[in-house]
This record gives sequence, structure tokens and C-alpha cells, in this order.
Amino acid sequence: MRVSATFLCLLAGQAMAASPAARHDGAVEPVVQDGVFQLPFFTVAAEVELLEGGNGTTGTATTKRQVPTGLDKVKYGGARPVMALGVTIELGTPPQKVLVEPDTASYQLWVPGGTTTDGGTGAEPVYFDSDASTSKQDRKMKSAAAYGTSEMVEFDIISDEVSVGGKSLGKLNFGVGDMTSRYTRLGRIVGVIGLLPAPPGRKGSTDSVPQMLLNKKVTKSSAFGMALRQKGRGQLTFGGYDTSKFSGPLEKLPILPNGKNYYSVSVQSVSFMASTCGSSEVVLNKQTASRDLIMIIESGSPSMTLTDDLFEMLEAKLQVKPSSPLLTVPCDLVDAGASLHFKMTDRTIVSVPLADMLHRKVDSDKNCILALQKSASESGTSSSPSPAIAP
Repeated sequence: MRVSATFLCLLAGQAMAASPAARHDGAVEPVVQDGVFQLPFFTVAAEVELLEGGNGTTGTATTKRQVPTGLDKVKYGGARPVMALGVTIELGTPPQKVLVEPDTASYQLWVPGGTTTDGGTGAEPVYFDSDASTSKQDRKMKSAAAYGTSEMVEFDIISDEVSVGGKSLGKLNFGVGDMTSRYTRLGRIVGVIGLLPAPPGRKGSTDSVPQMLLNKKVTKSSAFGMALRQKGRGQLTFGGYDTSKFSGPLEKLPILPNGKNYYSVSVQSVSFMASTCGSSEVVLNKQTASRDLIMIIESGSPSMTLTDDLFEMLEAKLQVKPSSPLLTVPCDLVDAGASLHFKMTDRTIVSVPLADMLHRKVDSDKNCILALQKSASESGTSSSPSPAIAP
């Protein structure tokens, strides 16, 4: 199904009530219920443990696919090994467990190529040793995937057995990353499971895991949902969304057609509230904006990202010094319960406390650096904050 023909609720069309185990015990095992398939999330170690990567390199700035979340921990290497979420899949014969990151802004399925000794030091490996698989078939094709403006991976497409959450999908085409290629430039070493539909007629495309789950009747819908907030309780849900992760009514929003690889929805206005008991003040709306307000739903973004004009308006509203690349505000403001409010429709407002975006405290805890940054480039028609799908 084309992206423009789908709906978001949040990216879901069918609800499910999570089992008691999923709600209260963290859902450490995959759960299948009435066509809805849930997988537990894992993440890499906390930032303080990642100042030096598994390969001895030092991390600095975050990039497009680096997501700070507080779930179960896995450690891996890379030039910039900042936090990432992931789910475990099994590849090849005999099956090898490999950690991959779900990405709402890409459609390819690929894993880093390497030997079994190349894996990270955590519980979940990130490399796939294709030579060790007796069921591998080389498709004699090369392809690539790009992330942000500076990251890219070149991979060879093979066909091999794939299993997700104990459910066999049979042989799928997927990429095995060439980690020695001069074209491969990654901030961290972890594969990707793309959640976007592949463009029609695209050559060199890998198979789609969401579509294969639907074809195998493991799920009944191409909808999916993600829940990231609580440690040990993160879930990737195929076939619907988990009603236990939300309160109040959910509203469907149409996915806006665009020529780029992302899900986006319209926003009516952006407001700021200085404290829990304060009143909200509109920062930007459709009347004052120079272009349409659009929110991009991006699971691979490390932070909430605002276009330059909206970011600078927020700086002026907060009366803070210009920040780069992340917004720095007085911690008193964070402690007071300051928040951003995104009015999606006349009935739905998404409120995001600044405390939810706290990256770290500096200056003897007087100032707080937030995971809120300017966009790397102008899209031309959008102001685009990029939160995770389900807070």
C-alpha cells in the first residue's frame, strides 16, 4: 500500500488489549494475540557507558538513527555509538540471533556482515556470518541505504531463512552489509528493519518484514505501533497497537503524501507552557508560519528536531542564548514542568514535557541540555518535529 493511502493512529488501524504479562511484566517474550504480534525492545548501554565504543572509538554528536531510550541494554561498537533501540531476529541455518533497529523512515532490511567473533559485548549480537549459514543463496546484487546526510551502508543481497519472534517467514531477500566498503559510513554498527513500504518497482529492494508477517497471516493488518517510554517495557507491535500504552480516545490522522521516505502528518499549531500550572502560548500556527506545519514520525531520530525558524522562535520565547546543536535551558524551567504542545486536530493535542527530552545537566545542574535540535536541512514545505511514534 502506498504511504499516501495509509492512515496513522499512531500508524495503526486495529487495536488490541495487551495481555497482563505484556502490561505488567515487561513482555520479555514475543506475544501473538488475534493477529497482533508484539516483540520486546532492547537498547544499547546508557550514554555514560558509551563514551568509548566497543571498537575503541569515541562518540560525539548524535545522528539520524541514534535514539536515546531507557530500555534493556545492549552494547555495540561504532564511530559514534550513541543509544539505539532494537529487536532480535534470527537469520540463516543454523539460526543466528541478530539485533536490528526498526526504522520508520526506511524500507530496507539489512544486517552488518561479519564473523561470529565480530559481535558486540552485550547479550545480543549485531553481526550476521553469512558464510556459516547452509541455507544462504547469493542473489548476485548489490544495493545501499543512506541515513541522514552522512551515513550510508553498501550491502550484498542474499536470500536466507528469517524468523521473527519465533515465527518463520521462510526465505527472504535481505542485505548483508559490506563493512569494509569505501561507501559504508556508519555512526554505529547495527542493522535496520525498515517499516516503510518499498517504492513500487524498486530494483535492489529487500523483502518487507511487515508485509511478510501479513502474507504469512501472523498479522491481519499492515499497521504497527511502537512503545518506548518505560524501561524493560518497550514493544514493537505489528498488526495493530497496544491499547494499554495509551489513555483517552485515539484519533486517526491521514498520512500526508510526500516524495520522501517518511511518514508525516499535519499540525495545526505549536504552543509552549512555562510551568505545570501556567497557560500555554502559541509559538507558531498555520496563520503565522511561512509554510505548512508538518510533523515527521521518525523512530530513528535521536531527538525532537525543529526547523531553524521554529527552533529560533522557541529560543526567543524561552529567552535563552542560541544553542548548538541541542537546546540548552535553565533546569528551573524543566523542574517547573515546562512543556511543548502540538495541536494535531481540534480534538487532539500532544503534550511533551521538556523533562522527557532531558539529555544531561551541566553547569553544576543549573542548565539542562535537551534532546531538541535544529533540523540538518530545510525541507522547503515543513516545520518538522520528529518524536518517536508512541511516547
